Amino acid sequence: MHLPAVQPADLSPLSSFQYLEHLSVSIRLDYSMLAALPNPIKLSRLRSLAVSSDQFSAIGALVAAVEHPIHGELSNVLSLLVARCPALITFSWTSDLCQENEDRFRPGVLAELIAPLLSVRTIRNFSASFKGHVVSYAPSGFRAFAGAWPELETLELRNALHSNKTDVNAYADFESLVSFAHHCPRLRRLYIPKVKFDRPAAAAVVRPSAPHWLRSLVVETVILCEEQLEDEVFEYRLRTLKRLVQEVFPEATIDVRL
Repeated sequence: MHLPAVQPADLSPLSSFQYLEHLSVSIRLDYSMLAALPNPIKLSRLRSLAVSSDQFSAIGALVAAVEHPIHGELSNVLSLLVARCPALITFSWTSDLCQENEDRFRPGVLAELIAPLLSVRTIRNFSASFKGHVVSYAPSGFRAFAGAWPELETLELRNALHSNKTDVNAYADFESLVSFAHHCPRLRRLYIPKVKFDRPAAAAVVRPSAPHWLRSLVVETVILCEEQLEDEVFEYRLRTLKRLVQEVFPEATIDVRL
């Protein structure tokens, strides 16, 4: 069910939909108006909840009203979401916030920001999309996702930068990819903005014992070395990466870009 531009009076009758599993709400009003809800919205069968708004406080108010994303605010909203919807299967977070004011927007680490979701073992689909350097990520974060979500089927992380700057600390590594092969047997699509592959010898020893049946792997950017490499070394590392990835995911369509 999708509700665009809701008013408080539009939300109260939702409790009568006792079998409602999917709800999408677009909040286009002052969040304080949500306090006018006379009763909690009880949705015991709810499996996915999508809320769009230009302020976390509005999202938090709606989540708090339902029974069944900076840093502290997002964590509080997600904690509420997990408490009310403990069997979530899909989570999608899209932000068009740009880091125009360095003092206001300090990059947060994705795994820390969404930490409450790591306790939800039922998640099958996770996607996050950011415009600028508001959110960073690290190899340890991807390993945490793989270990926390054994039922995962799709993971998409997009970071569309609107400048020539790059976040050198935001990347996955080969071990990150392998962690999904170890822990997420149902994973079918993996989309990662950046993979750093600067230790081919070390990567070769972390391969899983059995191939994984991933169907699609997209890596927007590959970093083979922090310094300029000779052409032969560059080509060798690139071939090595593609070979190792193909060995881990033999059935996948692999799109690795430089």
